[in-house]
Amino acid sequence: MELLQAFVNCDLTQMAVIKTLSRDITAGLLVAQPDTKSDSLLRQARQKEQVANQSIHHLIVENLSEALKIEAAKISTDVPVMDYGVDSIIGVNLVRTINEALEIDLPLKALFGKTTVAELVEVITQVIAAKTEKRVFLQFRLSIEQNLICFR
Repeated sequence: MELLQAFVNCDLTQMAVIKTLSRDITAGLLVAQPDTKSDSLLRQARQKEQVANQSIHHLIVENLSEALKIEAAKISTDVPVMDYGVDSIIGVNLVRTINEALEIDLPLKALFGKTTVAELVEVITQVIAAKTEKRVFLQFRLSIEQNLICFR
């Protein structure tokens, strides 16, 4: 905790990436503590995450609906994608469309097997998070000297 406090008090203009606590822990903290600015920011982040997940879900369902010529409303989130009749050509095209739309590298194997739409949304979210985390880390990586100054 002292190291974190030293970093927070450091006058560097750089940023550090600190992984968030698990959802179970943060939920417990929200119940145990009064409403603060950080709680508000956490709620906003969760709302943005929900909106992003809904957008990803919509992207998958709409493209799957179009490719299979079925109504989007008939595609359930808990039914494996392959059970709708996705063959290798449709699967490759769906993954390509998702990759282009979201600018990610979703592996083709993520679609096949017993993967449901909900699970596919989660996999895509993880791919995006890993890509974003890597980009932020590379962009804001502290130099050796900055680490020595802040973390004595």
